[in-house]
Amino acid sequence: MKVFEIKNVITEISEILSALKIRRLIVLLDDVSEIETSAIQVFVDTIVAPLNNWSDEFVKFKVAFYPNRVHFGNIDPGKIDIIYLDFYNLYSEFDANKMTEYAIDFTSRILNNRFSYFSLTIEKFFDTSKITMNEYYELFFNVSMNVPRIMG
Repeated sequence: MKVFEIKNVITEISEILSALKIRRLIVLLDDVSEIETSAIQVFVDTIVAPLNNWSDEFVKFKVAFYPNRVHFGNIDPGKIDIIYLDFYNLYSEFDANKMTEYAIDFTSRILNNRFSYFSLTIEKFFDTSKITMNEYYELFFNVSMNVPRIMG
């Protein structure tokens, strides 16, 4: 960090991307917490935090951590949007029936959005003569607990 001038690198990258009319660099990091705790700390402290803190909002990170495996380093936790994917954390303020109802609605939305991305409708792939799509969504929820990877 003392030798590698990260601010200059960020400036150069942002100038190149600005010439291409790109205003933000979004870095997606999935399953970061699957690596060793010490590696998470080194990675966040030497790569993520400096890029986040010194890039003047040019570099944005979307980082997936397991609960209780998050390391913020020198990043202000108050400036981080934490989005829980676990349906319990998303809907726990409601009673059990409402929580399940909202979670099944989430299942429907995530599946329909994915199918529409490919210009398809989900109904085309299911026999709805005996059970409704809502019942299929409930089945998807019951077997996946809304974990997108499991739903896939």
